[in-house]
Amino acid sequence: MVGLELDSGAVRWRGRVPLPKSPVQGGIAPELVSYGHDLVGQVGGELFRIKPQLPQGG
Repeated sequence: MVGLELDSGAVRWRGRVPLPKSPVQGGIAPELVSYGHDLVGQVGGELFRIKPQLPQGG
């Protein structure tokens, strides 16, 4: 997953989303909510957490 700067489209952060163990139906996007400085999501009935890491100096 990649976070982009709205004005310029520059990459602000990158994160990895663990793939669920069960098959995921095509065309279904993960649901995401912010939780503090993290993103929590659900895909295929499994929860995941992303801790965005800004690049050095950003």
